[in-house]
Amino acid sequence: MHYSKLFLYIHDGMRLPVSIYKDGERIIPKKGRPSANLIVNGQNSYMSIKESIKQGENIQYLQNIYYENFICLVGEKGYLVLVGPLKKGPIRRGEVKSLVRRQLVSYHNQSLLLNYYASLQTISESQYYMSGKLIQKLMEGHLKRQRTTNIDSDASRSSGDIENGAFIFSHSPYYLEQKITKLISGGDTEEARNVLSLINKHKKAHLAKNDLRSHKNSLICDCTFMTRAAIAGGVNPEVAFFHSDLFIREIESEFDIARLKKLELRIINELTSLVKETKQNKYSQTVRSVMDYIISHLKEKITLTVIADTLFINASYLSGLFSKEVGFTMNHYIKASRVAESKWDLCYTNNTVVNIASIYQFSSQSYYISCFKDITGETPLKYRRRHTVV
Repeated sequence: MHYSKLFLYIHDGMRLPVSIYKDGERIIPKKGRPSANLIVNGQNSYMSIKESIKQGENIQYLQNIYYENFICLVGEKGYLVLVGPLKKGPIRRGEVKSLVRRQLVSYHNQSLLLNYYASLQTISESQYYMSGKLIQKLMEGHLKRQRTTNIDSDASRSSGDIENGAFIFSHSPYYLEQKITKLISGGDTEEARNVLSLINKHKKAHLAKNDLRSHKNSLICDCTFMTRAAIAGGVNPEVAFFHSDLFIREIESEFDIARLKKLELRIINELTSLVKETKQNKYSQTVRSVMDYIISHLKEKITLTVIADTLFINASYLSGLFSKEVGFTMNHYIKASRVAESKWDLCYTNNTVVNIASIYQFSSQSYYISCFKDITGETPLKYRRRHTVV
């Protein structure tokens, strides 16, 4: 596999921004993509993380001073694969002002930077991690083939190698992917399932030597673009990514290809249902703004007064409006949202329950356990044991 093919797989297959560098110079694509460093300093993304890249470490997850995230894979002979820039959540005006105060960004660049951040591709923590692992597997296969094949001479390749290369990069027609993306964004479950059946009639890309691992890698990629389609359909990104994280964890815990295929259908069912619920949602713009604020500040202290001041609305009026439209109090919504978000920490980190309780602003470990059990029906430790992928 040439690096050009690796670029196409990451860019077209995984739908992630990627560049290939050779000895510090970008060779693919020739034209650079927008970045905070380009806006501020007129330099490409690579220059903003160059000093952080460690030689000898194959895969590295990096963040620059502008809150942009990257996946960096160091290859042989001076090659480097750089995936990004990406963001893991909203980058707000306050964070840009912080850059100005630290004299990293000029006052006049604030608006440009905010517009750029709004357009920056969002990725969840688990998708960020799993994408890196998946690309690492592809790159390891690439390097292994490089050592055993003369890639400079097409004539030296056997027909078997060529056929295998074609198989590795076989994909369903792009128009079908566009169609299913549109259907998921529209909340059309039945038609999306029909198009999925058409897509699955085509030969899938072979992403690993082991068929099970290949199916898992392919389904993780599908889950990623389907999640983005749901977000495009109006689903709150935090909600969409939470569901996506659960799906990815379930994919990793499955060891039967037939059940993986059924899971793909369930992913479509649940994501299109989320889109339909969002479109049918009768909440006012004010209540939706409250929900967005809460979801974005789950690890911070949240009070009715702060939210009301942020939205320039009377606190008593806002509290009554929220309870009337949603059916329960704002405090309950905050508590339930924190419990839902903490599930990720239970499954993907080694943080203790007491630390997780502190991270999500619960007053004590016992109160966190009590809230978790009231909402989910089980304790955090029981949930961790049931859902953690070994």
